[in-house]
Amino acid sequence: MTSYDPDKSVVAAEWLQTDEGEQIELVSSYRRRRRIRLPNAQLHAVIHVIAENQLALVEEVVVKTLE
Repeated sequence: MTSYDPDKSVVAAEWLQTDEGEQIELVSSYRRRRRIRLPNAQLHAVIHVIAENQLALVEEVVVKTLE
């Protein structure tokens, strides 16, 4: 993966094959490009990664919640 945008669906297989550290960096990079300031940017990125992983694994409750 080369970029991340929370407003676009990720390709599940590609996302899951990406190293977790790289996933976190992709999310952090998006935030920096958009100049989004957060009290704890690292925690925010980790939570995004957890949610994206659950969506990619088709965790039913997470998919329904997002819908």
